[in-house]
Amino acid sequence: FDHAIYYLQQTADKARLLYAHEEAESLYRRILALMEQQAVVDENGRARTFLKLAQVYANRMDFETAQMYYEQAFDLLAQVEQVQVWEGEGGNGRVFRWGVLDEYAQNFDPGTVEEVETTQIIANLFEGLVELDNEWNIIPAVARRWRIENGGRRYLFKLRPDLYWSDGRPLTAHDFVFAWRRNLSPETGATFVNQLYLVEGSEDVHQGCNDDVTAIGVRALDDLTLEIRLRNPATQFLYVLADSVTFPQPAHVIEALGETWSLPQNLVCNGAFVIEPETWQKTRTLVKNPLYRGFAVGNLARVELPPVHPGLMLYENKAIDWCRVDDQANIPRRFPDETFLVQDLMTFVLGFACQVPPFDDPLVRQALVQAIDRQALVNEVWAGVQKPANGGIVPPGMPGHSPEINLHFDPQRAGELLVQAKIDFYKMKDLKLGVLPGFATTPEFLQNSWQNHLGIEVEILADLPAEKLFTDLEAGNIHMALIGLGVGYPDPDDILRVLAHSTSPFNYFGWRSEAFDRLVETAVSSSDQQNRLRLFHQADKLLVAEEAAIVPLYYLQAYGLLRKGFQLGDTGRIVRGGTIKFKDITQIEE
Repeated sequence: FDHAIYYLQQTADKARLLYAHEEAESLYRRILALMEQQAVVDENGRARTFLKLAQVYANRMDFETAQMYYEQAFDLLAQVEQVQVWEGEGGNGRVFRWGVLDEYAQNFDPGTVEEVETTQIIANLFEGLVELDNEWNIIPAVARRWRIENGGRRYLFKLRPDLYWSDGRPLTAHDFVFAWRRNLSPETGATFVNQLYLVEGSEDVHQGCNDDVTAIGVRALDDLTLEIRLRNPATQFLYVLADSVTFPQPAHVIEALGETWSLPQNLVCNGAFVIEPETWQKTRTLVKNPLYRGFAVGNLARVELPPVHPGLMLYENKAIDWCRVDDQANIPRRFPDETFLVQDLMTFVLGFACQVPPFDDPLVRQALVQAIDRQALVNEVWAGVQKPANGGIVPPGMPGHSPEINLHFDPQRAGELLVQAKIDFYKMKDLKLGVLPGFATTPEFLQNSWQNHLGIEVEILADLPAEKLFTDLEAGNIHMALIGLGVGYPDPDDILRVLAHSTSPFNYFGWRSEAFDRLVETAVSSSDQQNRLRLFHQADKLLVAEEAAIVPLYYLQAYGLLRKGFQLGDTGRIVRGGTIKFKDITQIEE
């Protein structure tokens, strides 16, 4: 039965993430029937399947039926947790090593984090109401269970008993209220906080229209009960709760230390691991949190974070135990027992500074885009591993992906567009392309394409820190930028509205469109799922093709390598999503 269940799960999960509701429901029911016939029934597997089935109904806005399946899942998980305790003692005591550069290990405030690398560490130091597993499944974390009421507008979360911060202070529902109010206060400067605009009163407070934080629709009914009230039903809301901007924060520490509370030497957290202060400066070690009461399948006791870029060479030299490889197609042949397929929902894009000449003209932006051969880019730079982005910003594998809407490679048309724009070519001089780390020779490929097809010269500013790149792009000091856009949850809202709405703090591109704003605002408040996706499709096409403000180049496809002697959960050989939880890694005897 195990093989049949595994392959059915892969198909069902894909259908669920694409909102193919009837297919997903049918497959999950078949899986549950097969599980009942196993010699030893996998209660954890059954619980997670009920959670997925509940999400299928929630995606349909049928919250009453969803709640029925949630209750079955919660009851099963309670049974599983009684017999499955996280020991956190790793086999022969070998340390797990995860490479992360110094710049990403300086501050661990879950509300203000921006970099993906820092988010990875925070996800192991803190935990929110729910978490996403490697199948993009929503599972309880700090919350033991929840109820959805009032047609999807009211959520009641029951927290686990005996929760503590790493300094021994009790963790309560009040810590969530404190964190959300702090993050929504304009002076905090929290990132991704506009995801919380789904909550009553949150946008007015964050935009400075109301300075009364008690107007935000989140409150503690008692120490273990948290109420959240939404403006409108939102199928993506539980996914939002897995983002670090929703994590609890230790009010007693922040009130005592102020902004320095999140420095490594001061950090108090609630996740499966904590910083070991006495070794941090030397080895940057995380150790098992003895007060952690969450669910975990791994047994690691120590994780070191060497200050290196986690590349293949270091993995081969046994300096790190995990790495991701984007540009070598032969990885499965070279490392057949260590290779994972990483299916992260991520789009790598070219963004323009739309507020400054010459890129304030969409014809000029379209011209440069149509001078790019994406297939050649993927073949030459990424050895065919990445997937050319012929569709929209929303990546494949999630609802709302729009295939074949991107502007195609057509150098003749590109030249005609420049003529049509009547651009003075002196304005095409001194153009600068800013690049974040991790793009290999993509900028050189683009530089050559524009020179060869359009006679345009572009200066490359490589490996810029994220803060400098975004600041310079917003100010018009650079004209274009190469950026990777990951999604926190599989819903187009997380990448379209969050990235490109006129009021978004992440719209560094100077692009404003009332039509786009109306589309995504209407979509996020719509209770009709098909209409919602139709609106997101229109918004994606407007952004990518009609305006060419932010243009996809390729979608992430990669391999992950996990050293022999370690096992990652029960995911088989596929990892969905970019975050690895150390609590799910098991050291095994070789």
